[in-house]
Amino acid sequence: MNRFAQRVAYFLFPALLSATMTFASPTPVPSTGDQLCSVDTSAVARQDTLASNPDAEGFRNIFDGTFKGWWQNCGTSFSSVDRVNGGVFRTDSTKGYKAIYSAQRNTNTGGVLETKKRYKHYDVILDYWGAWGNDGGILNRVNLTGVAYETILWPMNNGNMGGGYGQNSQGKALTKPFAFNGNDTTITVTSGATGWTSITAAMASKTAETCPYKGCTNTGCALTGCTQADWRRMWRTSTVAGNDSGWVTLRVMYFGGLSQGQSSTGDKVHQYSFFRSRQDTYTGMLADSMLWVPLFIDSVVLTNSQANTSPANPIGLQMHSGTQYTSPNWYRNIRIRELDSLGNVLPGQIPTSIGRGAPGNSGENGIGRIAYNLNLKAHTIFGTMALAHEIKVRDVSGRVLESFSGPAGPIHYVLTRRSPSVVLVEIRTALGVENLRVDWSVR
Repeated sequence: MNRFAQRVAYFLFPALLSATMTFASPTPVPSTGDQLCSVDTSAVARQDTLASNPDAEGFRNIFDGTFKGWWQNCGTSFSSVDRVNGGVFRTDSTKGYKAIYSAQRNTNTGGVLETKKRYKHYDVILDYWGAWGNDGGILNRVNLTGVAYETILWPMNNGNMGGGYGQNSQGKALTKPFAFNGNDTTITVTSGATGWTSITAAMASKTAETCPYKGCTNTGCALTGCTQADWRRMWRTSTVAGNDSGWVTLRVMYFGGLSQGQSSTGDKVHQYSFFRSRQDTYTGMLADSMLWVPLFIDSVVLTNSQANTSPANPIGLQMHSGTQYTSPNWYRNIRIRELDSLGNVLPGQIPTSIGRGAPGNSGENGIGRIAYNLNLKAHTIFGTMALAHEIKVRDVSGRVLESFSGPAGPIHYVLTRRSPSVVLVEIRTALGVENLRVDWSVR
C-alpha cells in the first residue's frame, strides 16, 4: 500500500511548434509586489514553512500562492549587481492557478528564491515554464553563497533541461545529456555515457546505479535508448500565446553524499531528473502521460568542502544574471517528500489510504476532479466513490485486463484474472478521467 503511486494524466491540445517560434509566457507579467532580499540567519526564520497534507505518494505542497516558507538569497554571484533588490520574484494567480514568476531586474540582476526549510535528501516535483532565452535552475542543497549541485533548467539554444552543473565547484563541471538546437523540440543528443540515449538505455537494461521508482525499465523509449524522435513524441507540445500547454512537469531526486570523507567511504550524492511525458502530437496518439521519462542520472563525490559542514540546506530556484538571459521563468505546483540517504521514502509520509476530496482540494497538483477514497489489497479495490463510475485495469502496454462499473457509494471489486505486478487503473466519471499506476507486488 505504501507504494501506491498516483499519476494524474495531463491532456493537451495537439499543436505543432514551428522551428522559428519563440515561447510565449503563460500570463502577462504579474503586478504583485517583489520578494526582495532577506537574510536567513536564525532557526526561528526557518520555521516559517508551509504545512500541507501529503498526497497519495507522500508529496506535500510547499507553495500556496504566497511566499510563506520562501526567501530571496541575494548573497550569491547572481545578485552581485544589486544586493538590496536582487532578482524579480512575484506570485501570480491571474489564470486560476498559483504560480511563481521570476525574471532579471534591469536585464542583469538575478537571485535565488530558496526554501526556509533545509533538506538533506528529497524528491521534488514541480511544473515549469521557461520562456526561450533564459538560464534557470534548481539549486540542490544550496548554501548562503550559492554553492550547489544544480539541476539545469536552460531553455535556449545549446541549453539543456535536467542536466547537472556544479555551482562554485560543487559536484562537477557542466554535464548536458543533450543540447537544444534552435527550439525546445529539436535536440542534439550528447555522445558517450553521459548522453541521453546512453542514460536511458542504461536504465532500461537495469545497469543504472539505482532504480529510483518502480517500473523504471519503462523509459518510454526502445531498450537502445531515447532519441530526438522520442523527445518530440513525449516533450511538451506547444507554447502558443494564450494556450496553457507550455508547462512541463519535472522531477528531481537528490540524496546521499553527506558522510565525512566521501571519497574514502564511497558516499556519493545521487541526482536523478525526469520529465512527465506529454501528448504525442506527431502521431495523434496519447503517450503514457503517467510515465516519468529520465533526463539525467549522476552519482558523484561532492568536491566542495562545504558539502560536509552543512548537511542540510535549502532548495533554490535560480534566476541567472547576465544580459544574455533576459526571459522569465514560471513555477507552480511545487511539492516535496523527504528521503533517506539511500533514496527511500522516509517512514510515515505516505498515507495508508488514498483519498481525494472535493475538486481543488486533493492530492498531486491540487487539480483533482474525482472524489474517492480507495484501498488496494490482495488484488482487491475497495472503498467509496462519490459518483457513478467505470474502472478499467490495464497492463503497462495498455491492454484491458478487468473492467468494473457502478453507482456512487461503497465499492468492492476483486480482480478475477491473475494480473501483473504493475497495472494501470483508469477511473472515469462524469467529471473526467484519472489514471493511477499500481504496484501490487509491494502491497
